[in-house]
Amino acid sequence: MIRMSGLVGFLILTTLLLLSACKYDTSSETDLIYSINKKINEQIKYVSDFEQFGEEERWQFPLETLANGKGDCEDYVILKGYMLSNLTPPRHSSIVFMVSYDQIGKHNAVGHVMLKDLKTGLYLDNNTDSLLTYNDVIQNYVVIEEILFEEFK
Repeated sequence: MIRMSGLVGFLILTTLLLLSACKYDTSSETDLIYSINKKINEQIKYVSDFEQFGEEERWQFPLETLANGKGDCEDYVILKGYMLSNLTPPRHSSIVFMVSYDQIGKHNAVGHVMLKDLKTGLYLDNNTDSLLTYNDVIQNYVVIEEILFEEFK
């Protein structure tokens, strides 16, 4: 039997339970991505980096966000990317981390998941449980940077 420290064990268990809940609650690829987006939005409280760390910008590791139970928009995207990349086999071809501004100039980061079968993308935002389409994003955001999170063959 393997013994783990309390925090490490908690993080691993939390990750496995979250992944398990997402896998069993869904019947399609889109439902699975929606489930991950919704569960993380419910589980993680939004808080700015300045409020949490006293720094203007700090990206957390996925398990750090889970342990803290809070993070900002980049932390949501990183955690969602981590959850999606740990689904086996990968059901999507890539995860892109987009840093953008909405129409009123508020900074936000959203995740863009390219789906293998549908040849289209879905956008995951911590401000809504709904999966956004390309049209939603171009109407409401101005993309200022994109970073490839992970690509699958």
